[in-house]
Amino acid sequence: MGFGIILNLKTDSLPSKLSHFMVDKFRGKEMVIKLDVGNIKLDDDVISGLLGLKNSRVVFELSTERKGKRKEKRRIKQRKTKRRNIMRNKMKKKKKKNNMKKKKKNKMGTKNVGHTLSGPSCMKRRAITPSRIVERIIDNQDEEGIFFKYDFLALFMNTMVEIKTDGTCETEFLKCLGEDIVVEDVNWCKYICDMIKISKDGWQRDNMSIYFNGALTILVMIYADRTVCGDINSIRTMTPL
Repeated sequence: MGFGIILNLKTDSLPSKLSHFMVDKFRGKEMVIKLDVGNIKLDDDVISGLLGLKNSRVVFELSTERKGKRKEKRRIKQRKTKRRNIMRNKMKKKKKKNNMKKKKKNKMGTKNVGHTLSGPSCMKRRAITPSRIVERIIDNQDEEGIFFKYDFLALFMNTMVEIKTDGTCETEFLKCLGEDIVVEDVNWCKYICDMIKISKDGWQRDNMSIYFNGALTILVMIYADRTVCGDINSIRTMTPL
């Protein structure tokens, strides 16, 4: 599939301050990590050099509709967050007021009556999770099978490229793979670059409730790989990973 070099990836954690710094310095319009000493370009060639993936052949663009949906989701999330904060403050005030009333009633000898909430619970549509995909990959050892490849792609993209805040997996990109498209021939570098750009849209530097859910590990590794340290740098004889 062309992802064999990923097996050499040993990173299991990221420094939080460095990660925040990378997202803050990344400029989606210019596709660069903008630093005081110069810019680090982010394109297909850089991703290919880092992850050893092909950066040519079949390219599938994210549809305008999908891009619009993502931006709309972020706007909705921002509005919901704002409303949730307002409601939380109101609930705190109401709870404080009710506690004061209860204390007053208890002092007067009034017995508190408990209330039971009734009604159907909120049911969520069952979706696939990364852990479930891992189980399927372990059960299906046929590395040449198309289902194994799709499971691997879904796992890689949802842990390294795009992460949903609800813990489920995004699989819409798999719809772009028709019967006439071979997984090995897809330019995944271009897709990863597009996703990094989209993930930065809507991210707010000082808003703790809005997360960057893009390829954070890849951004940090690009910074580490492309930073020049004077005489310390030597001729590369192996891949960065």
